[in-house]
Amino acid sequence: MPDRRTRRGDRSRPRDSRRQQPPAHHPWIESILICHSYLILTVTCVGQILHEYAHKRACEYLDVTVEDVCYFRFAVPPGYVSYRTPRYYRDRVGIALAPIFSNTLIAAVLLCGMIGGLDRWGIPPLSADFFRAWIGFIGTGWLGFACAMHAVPSRDDANLAWEATVEQFPAIGTVLALPLVVLVYTLSRLDWIGIDYLYTAALFSGVFSLYHSVPLLQMTVQTLLQLLSGV
Repeated sequence: MPDRRTRRGDRSRPRDSRRQQPPAHHPWIESILICHSYLILTVTCVGQILHEYAHKRACEYLDVTVEDVCYFRFAVPPGYVSYRTPRYYRDRVGIALAPIFSNTLIAAVLLCGMIGGLDRWGIPPLSADFFRAWIGFIGTGWLGFACAMHAVPSRDDANLAWEATVEQFPAIGTVLALPLVVLVYTLSRLDWIGIDYLYTAALFSGVFSLYHSVPLLQMTVQTLLQLLSGV
């Protein structure tokens, strides 16, 4: 069976260069954009690694043969998982969309921890124990940001899910999954407006609102923080 490669990070590359040419920029603008891309990729490398790991774990869980894996690199794409094309529709869509669920969930948990810490202790003073206060405060926020920044599927991921849906439509599974596939496909096309930043901001806002509107969630987070801090 032919193999497929799920990739992330090549959103700026058009599928047909004859129909879509990238805009021309001055050399110094290109340099700024390249430096910005590498800086963000470096800062959020943990999220990139977890993104590809989600693909790989989904393949292993569904008994799909993995051909090759690259979790992180300074190239386009910055990571990929190459695997044999699954036989079933649910497997193809599940593997392609696995990172949006895993990265979003991990980011939400970490952000809940950061918000709960701020609610419990406030912003740590400069005289606070660095490792117990600042590492926990900054670390959870940074990891949550990194995971959220790599939650939105790449165009290749979205294309795999979309192509599988079109091929199998109107089977009952494709009808049920169609809203999610259309949403992911649309998000992957909005890279030109910085969809990763918008998704991260929306996730931060959603977690913040959910934490302060659900007492049970607040109680659970505070209980966990108390156990972890040994207070």
